[in-house]
Amino acid sequence: MTSPIILLHGALGSKDQYHDYLKIIGKEYEVYAFDFAGHGKQVDQPESLSIELLSNQLLGFINDNGLMKPLVFGYSMGGYVALYAELISPGTLGGVICLGTKFKWDPGSAAGERAKLNAETIRTKAPGFMDNLVKLHGENWESLLEKTGSLMEKLGNRPILTNAGLGQLDLPVHIYLGELDKMVTVGESEAAARALLKSAFTVIPGLKHPLEQLNAMVLLKIINNFIAENQ
Repeated sequence: MTSPIILLHGALGSKDQYHDYLKIIGKEYEVYAFDFAGHGKQVDQPESLSIELLSNQLLGFINDNGLMKPLVFGYSMGGYVALYAELISPGTLGGVICLGTKFKWDPGSAAGERAKLNAETIRTKAPGFMDNLVKLHGENWESLLEKTGSLMEKLGNRPILTNAGLGQLDLPVHIYLGELDKMVTVGESEAAARALLKSAFTVIPGLKHPLEQLNAMVLLKIINNFIAENQ
């Protein structure tokens, strides 16, 4: 029997982004998605966000649903969360596929990303982006921006997923990066792939960072190939 699949969204994302993906991938696999703490329209909101919190949430979801060695597709921050979850609970995951996951965090890169999360700037200069945040998170969108910025700052000051840590992960990992991704570099992605014990790295031509750029059928093909290569 094929392992179940979990689709993890990125920072400022939601399980709702996977609506069409779930329908298509669900025709062939047992597939799940959920909202990370602080994301979506959840009533209970955490005081702060951290990779540790989100990784433990993933581990709890796996345990609560009785999933055995699921394959995790993690978009952006979701990939980072999945790999850290395996680091603190070895043998839980069957494999990880990352797309657009940023591995190199330092104070400078964190400050640059946090600067993009100013609510007033988004409200005046990127109203379309704001509308999407409101659609996904309702009235929580502004507080989520602040909590996400703080999470990035914490990563910049203390990256918790180092190349040494990646080298401890004994599971297959495939790192994908869009050719036109402006947030993540080829260099940091290749460095992460080299640090891993069982890895592959692929650049997807013409793809930008946003998840919506990835066609659901392309993701299904990526999953099928990963399973075929690691059986």
